[in-house]
Amino acid sequence: MTNIYVAKRIDKKETVGDLIKQYKGTNADCYDLIKDGVAVLKNKKLKEVGIDGNAKLRFQERLVKFIVRFDNGSSIPIEFGLTKTIKSLKDYLHDVKKVSVDQQRMTFNGRKLNDEMTLNDYNVANDSVLCMNLRNTSSMSMNVDVNYINVKLKLNDTTSISDLIKMWKEADADNYDLVVNGKVVPRNMTLREANVTVNSKLDLQERKISFTVRLCNGTRIRVNLAPSKTILNLKEHLNAVEKYPVCDQRISFNGRDLSDVSTLRDCEIKNDSDVILIGRLYGG
Repeated sequence: MTNIYVAKRIDKKETVGDLIKQYKGTNADCYDLIKDGVAVLKNKKLKEVGIDGNAKLRFQERLVKFIVRFDNGSSIPIEFGLTKTIKSLKDYLHDVKKVSVDQQRMTFNGRKLNDEMTLNDYNVANDSVLCMNLRNTSSMSMNVDVNYINVKLKLNDTTSISDLIKMWKEADADNYDLVVNGKVVPRNMTLREANVTVNSKLDLQERKISFTVRLCNGTRIRVNLAPSKTILNLKEHLNAVEKYPVCDQRISFNGRDLSDVSTLRDCEIKNDSDVILIGRLYGG
């Protein structure tokens, strides 16, 4: 971040470091004076670098490159301003690693870091290693209504929405979304972030696929149906929107006729697939 000021009282005998202190006070060590796009050495006299009254001063916060190492052995490189707080760092880790802020306990050189303190307060420098220990939250029993079926589960509030869906749908979990209060919840959120608590009522909603059906007259229509729907369901949908009697429909995909009892998933119909509706021919 670069701040621009207009210099007022200038003593050319002072150093660049003295000038920075006038504007940045106790945070002076966290900033550089920028002239012609380059940081000026702090021990230089103002006269040496050509700074006088009414000069435009540009102060740029120093960035520090360090590593945050998690208790599972993984690590992430970070570049952050020295005046940023530990809370800001935790917020950043929440955004990029999806780790709840409340779970994060950060230490450096054996000291626990306070949320309100800055990286500069703790003398975090280039190549420093900060340690992140994730708190274990106590598990809880939850009575959850899923599609009106009450299920008792042992969970904790840091369980992800994705993991919750897998508990019911297992290998088929990618085909479902969790709906809370009528809204689809992002899968990377935790139960706490989604405000899912004891006795919450949830709804598992199957994701629909979007494909085209080529009609007998050559026109195409877009159809959105869940993969678990059968070919018969597809025919009923076409009857409802296009007035094709179900008994007169023959559905083909990839060169083969499809059975009424097969699902779209069984027939490997996916997004942007092209399905063909063929009218039945009756003998005279």
